[in-house]
Amino acid sequence: MASKQQKWLDLSAYNAKLTPIRLPSGAQVVMLGGALTNSQIEQLKNDLHYRPIAAARNAPALFTPAHTDPKTHKITGVDFNRYLKLFPKAAVTEQSLDDITALWAGYSETDINQLWLDIKSHRAQRLVNADVEKVGLNRKGEPVYRNGATRFIYSNNDLIVQRSKSSNPRFMQYSTHRQDDMLAAAQGFLHETMEGDYVDEKRIEKLLADMDNPVHPLSKEGMAATKHIVGLIRGLVIQDYNAAYDKADIDVERLRMLSEQFATLPHATRYGKQHGSFNPVVGPDFSYIARRFFEVSDNIKDLTLVNESSIGALSFIPNQYPIHLVGDTSNKLHQLLENQTAALQSTSVDLTRSTPLKGRHVIAVTNGGNLPSESTINGVRVTRRDHLEAMNILSAVGDDTQLLLAVEGDDPLRTGEVLDGSKALHEYIFANYHCHALAEMGGELIGSRTAAATKRIYAITGRRPIATTAPAPLTLEVIDTPEQSYAFATTLAEKAVDHGLTELSKSELQETTSISDLIAAHQSAVRQSSKFQINEFQHRYVPITNLVEPTNGTIPRAMLTAQREVAKKIMRDVGNPDQFFMSEMGLPIEHIEEAFDAEQIDAITQAIWRQKNGKSMTLGDTTGKGKGRVLAALLYWSIKNDQIPVFLTARNGLLTDIWRDVCETKLDNYFRPMFITSEDVKAYGSSDVLFDQKQQAQTVGKHFDAPRFDLAEVRKDCNVVFSTYSQINSLADTYKKRSYVVA
Repeated sequence: MASKQQKWLDLSAYNAKLTPIRLPSGAQVVMLGGALTNSQIEQLKNDLHYRPIAAARNAPALFTPAHTDPKTHKITGVDFNRYLKLFPKAAVTEQSLDDITALWAGYSETDINQLWLDIKSHRAQRLVNADVEKVGLNRKGEPVYRNGATRFIYSNNDLIVQRSKSSNPRFMQYSTHRQDDMLAAAQGFLHETMEGDYVDEKRIEKLLADMDNPVHPLSKEGMAATKHIVGLIRGLVIQDYNAAYDKADIDVERLRMLSEQFATLPHATRYGKQHGSFNPVVGPDFSYIARRFFEVSDNIKDLTLVNESSIGALSFIPNQYPIHLVGDTSNKLHQLLENQTAALQSTSVDLTRSTPLKGRHVIAVTNGGNLPSESTINGVRVTRRDHLEAMNILSAVGDDTQLLLAVEGDDPLRTGEVLDGSKALHEYIFANYHCHALAEMGGELIGSRTAAATKRIYAITGRRPIATTAPAPLTLEVIDTPEQSYAFATTLAEKAVDHGLTELSKSELQETTSISDLIAAHQSAVRQSSKFQINEFQHRYVPITNLVEPTNGTIPRAMLTAQREVAKKIMRDVGNPDQFFMSEMGLPIEHIEEAFDAEQIDAITQAIWRQKNGKSMTLGDTTGKGKGRVLAALLYWSIKNDQIPVFLTARNGLLTDIWRDVCETKLDNYFRPMFITSEDVKAYGSSDVLFDQKQQAQTVGKHFDAPRFDLAEVRKDCNVVFSTYSQINSLADTYKKRSYVVA
């Protein structure tokens, strides 16, 4: 029976042979022998990790484990293209198994016998035997293995052996004294979590123990290094969240997904036990609450973060705000976000001492821990570090500062209860500051049930002129799930709209540049409107514009949320939409008031906004709502921006309709139209001819039948084209018309 055929590399043109061989251990490698030149040998060693076999005398012999899987020790596939680059005259042919496994014919019997003796003890054989151990993933996500003191990388059927004895982060040989090594370790652990591996504190401690200079996990250096790596892992995740979601809409499903991801990240519990508290970075749930709290505030010009624990709040905070980080900056997590935010500065200060804080918008996450002795501030007895920092922060901020303050909870098993140890601080804050909302977040949201992970949140909108005598609530709303976080944040934003802001007049809304004022005013109007249903399926439409009075338009009930979100998107992107509209249109306000109603202005604004962002828009209003006027305005806007817009419709009669809308909006003076039509264009409801078909055909023929289509010549005769689909799709001169219209 004929031997089975399969594709293999034929190197006979070079008097050489590529052969798969099985070692005595059972592992498989690939051997290459024959009349090789020194240059070819060097390239094989450098590119394909071949190692010479010293036994061969008559001709070179080399082998490589580059095609061997370290786990199965089998050849998983040979990329012949890599060999063809080195041996261009070689070929991939159908060969029998006997031919494939045969050694190069040039070896003598003595060479072959000696070859097998040497290959058994060759150093590289150790890389493919059963003692290989996986170290982990490096910062690039490459799997790193080791056998004894030898480390190597096996990725994409490629094996890279560490040649130098010096430490190399690529082979996961790190030093706790090098910041970049610690960052590389954190990146590697993050790759492992993304591949489904469980990375906990013990996994990090194992890496520290495997370093060239091992670090004991219970030593001061070991616990500090573990804390540092844990912080960097969280910082990298926050960096990714900020890049992806700083301006994106966050629904409850996305918040749940990100919250669950964050909760699986490791903690530094040994460090926390040794030092009394670890101060973990807050997660996505806290960030979403911060985002909703500040998005309806006064126009934010900068943002102050207190302590690195608050860095997590940046997950969803728009990154155009200049950010100043003060307090504890020891882990240098802010450096990971410096390239993403508008400007990020850091100042290391001791918050156990009173320190002035600049800025009217502050997110403060206090650090826990023990104090050497208790103290009294403003009549409040302070025994905990987080309480001391909170009192100093409250004393430092301005009376009108909007502050999201988080201190540690009292007992992770009694979340939401204000116990005796924190009553004094809690009652002081409630009495002296406008507490917009109060809640306590369980540590499970960041994967921990420690007191340090439990956060009591005070959403403060300023200092009270006179302290209230009302009793402070001692039982707070509990947030244990992403759904509860989402609901609390939504309620927080709605309260800010309804109670925390001054109502602006129509003229003030037209002139203001405060995005928060605009968003708040629109959301308040939408909320008020939503209370009055037209019927089971409809509500009143609340326009974004304040240029003209609203009409009695309606909107499907299911679209209320979408309407609110698109308003926020536009305002965040362009600023005041009325100022954006007036700037883009370049028309006097009297013209706008006479030509367009509020719904049409909204449609024009959204269409221009979408167009400027390279996106399209579908206008789906019902009959009689003014779609033609909107299109007339958009044609005018295109002309104003030195474009030649093309209007296509189904029937000749509809060309009359659109021209009527152009005239009724008093934009016809800006139009020099060219009509591609088979009929005269008449005045609406009349037999008067506005544009003679024959004259228009002459203009069309002048340009479309010219030997060379000259856009500059077209511009002399027209600045807008009107046509029916049939004219473009007609059999005669189809391709010419289509290409000219597209041009």
